[in-house]
Amino acid sequence: KQGRTILLAVSLIKQEDTLSFKWVFDEFFKAMGSEPTIMFTDGDVAMGAALRMFPAVVHLLCIFHLGKNLETHAQRLFPGKENKSSKDQFVKKF
Repeated sequence: KQGRTILLAVSLIKQEDTLSFKWVFDEFFKAMGSEPTIMFTDGDVAMGAALRMFPAVVHLLCIFHLGKNLETHAQRLFPGKENKSSKDQFVKKF
């Protein structure tokens, strides 16, 4: 169905480094028969570096993780308990 996230693959790797993710992506692309045009990730640095090895693939960040990062880092913009409602409104409008 359109508009829904689906899980296409899962991998268990010993180390979460660039070379390991490159191998995972190589195997995934082989299994799928081609490289995708877009990949969404959680912003992992090693994953991003591995995806840069596939210049045709556009790497985007997952909206869930963007929202979580915003919520975490918005604390700096609205320090203290007295600013909690302002922070909550800011995050909600995002």
